[in-house]
Amino acid sequence: MKLKRIIFALYSFAGFLSCKAQTILPLKNHNDLVEGVYYKDLDNFLDQFVGTWKYQNGQEEFLIKLKKETMYAFSDHFEDQLYGEYSYTNPNGVNLINTLSQIDQTMDLAYHNISTSLVIGKQQLISCPDCSNDEYRIRLLFNDPLQKHVKFRLILRYVNPTTIKARIQYTGHILLHGTEPMPIVTIPRNIDYIMTKQ
Repeated sequence: MKLKRIIFALYSFAGFLSCKAQTILPLKNHNDLVEGVYYKDLDNFLDQFVGTWKYQNGQEEFLIKLKKETMYAFSDHFEDQLYGEYSYTNPNGVNLINTLSQIDQTMDLAYHNISTSLVIGKQQLISCPDCSNDEYRIRLLFNDPLQKHVKFRLILRYVNPTTIKARIQYTGHILLHGTEPMPIVTIPRNIDYIMTKQ
């Protein structure tokens, strides 16, 4: 009798798993989100961005560390995602931001200072005139801890196994108490940081 209960429990569990199986679609080229679908990085495109990357110009240094999470659960679907943290030292050698120690903290990916990656094509925001038609980039949310009311994004473009281009763009700010001042420039924006793998 006990063996029958165990077998029944195993069959029930297997049935539960089969009901929960997701439809898998490629992470690239998805425009419309479908509920319950898993958008998987089938060609390991995200993997080429994983690691520690550094831009250096004299005393100025911009360092980012990126990791990959598979099957991250959004409210209605799943996606493979990049997330990360960073450090920035200005041209005078003053370290203004360093969140690198947070990379291994247990938290939802959305709370990392670099998060919510989206694979974008040549014409998608922001367009890339010198990209080839079949080239893809990564767009991420980028948080400046010194300006929590300001929204930024980080665009990453793969160049080769040891080089990527990174660009930070201002996308707006949240009004907290009426009129907020324009954001200060902690990290220079709208320039291409040529970053090498460490």
